[in-house]
Amino acid sequence: MFIKSEDSIGEHNFPSVSQENSVIDSRATSSMVAAKMSMEDSKERSIVKGKDSDKEKDHLRRLEKGLHLLKNAWPSDLEHPLYDVNLAIILCEMNTFKEGLLSLYEKMKLYKEVIACYMQAHDHEGLISCCKKLGDSSKGGDLLKYFGELGKDCSKEVKEVLTYIERDDILPPIVVLQTLSRNPCLTLSVVKDYIARKLEEESKLIEEDCRSI
Repeated sequence: MFIKSEDSIGEHNFPSVSQENSVIDSRATSSMVAAKMSMEDSKERSIVKGKDSDKEKDHLRRLEKGLHLLKNAWPSDLEHPLYDVNLAIILCEMNTFKEGLLSLYEKMKLYKEVIACYMQAHDHEGLISCCKKLGDSSKGGDLLKYFGELGKDCSKEVKEVLTYIERDDILPPIVVLQTLSRNPCLTLSVVKDYIARKLEEESKLIEEDCRSI
């Protein structure tokens, strides 16, 4: 039997205890460095987030102050404001200041621009509320056209608009269907009840006409 001598075993390069400890220390150091870098990165993100939050708060404060100035410098007893209204509109548009624009347009009785402003901001609740406030039933057609071309599911808003289109008999049912058919996200269920009521109404009118003949 062949037995390896101690010399031959010694020829193999087995790592020493000190080398193993060195590898362990190196790995531990790398982990500590990585953990420290991660903590610093997280800290930096928190600082940036805090700065962004402060900027947003400052921006909102300035907008609130601007709206306050616009309203106070145009009291109800004055026909014209104490500032250049055209310049104010331009500044509001440049800064996407919707509340400022709405305030100015309402003061100037430019209701078409008021509605356009709500549409541009996709503020559907404000848009419908504004039309109800104006009490102009003719705006129902404009609203229906807007929602018909929106390309998004706006079933709730359409049903609300249909209630006063039906109430004031603004548009015939065929026009309502043609207008809403342009929006692929709206289903027949949105107008089902409206159409059913209209058909029932038409049937009653036909019956009354037949009796009168």
